[in-house]
Amino acid sequence: MSAGNRKPLIIAAVCAAVAVVVFALGAGFGGQGADGAAGWQDRFGGLELSAGLDISELQPAGGNCRLDGDRITITGSCTLAVGEFGGPFSLQATKHAELVPAAPVNLMLAVEGTSTQQDVGAGCGINLVFGRSGGALTLTCQLITVPCAVELGQGRDCSKE
Repeated sequence: MSAGNRKPLIIAAVCAAVAVVVFALGAGFGGQGADGAAGWQDRFGGLELSAGLDISELQPAGGNCRLDGDRITITGSCTLAVGEFGGPFSLQATKHAELVPAAPVNLMLAVEGTSTQQDVGAGCGINLVFGRSGGALTLTCQLITVPCAVELGQGRDCSKE
């Protein structure tokens, strides 16, 4: 048997050995149903790959807005930037928040090189998710006569309206 003929057999044997090791480790750590795996799964239960976005992490980058507590007051239009976060060893991959406008607004979101725009009604929740590289959001009041406010919190689901 030449060396060229044995190569596929060696690769198949290595794959079979890896499969046996994976099966043995799986049976050893979790072979007793959910109760058998609970010990090591609980250690990873508190691991969060996403964190909440605090209003203090939104930095005004243009327009006319004021941040006060969990409230953003906008006169006309406002651009807010979220800076880069996490480090080389951080497990947090995203930051998320939900904003609720008190009056109709237009939202333009730029994240990871992609931008999207949407009109959002009063009281509707705006779910925002930013990756490690951050991003920017621009809020524009649709009612020109008064400043509008957007709060950090839970709003109603208006996706089907």
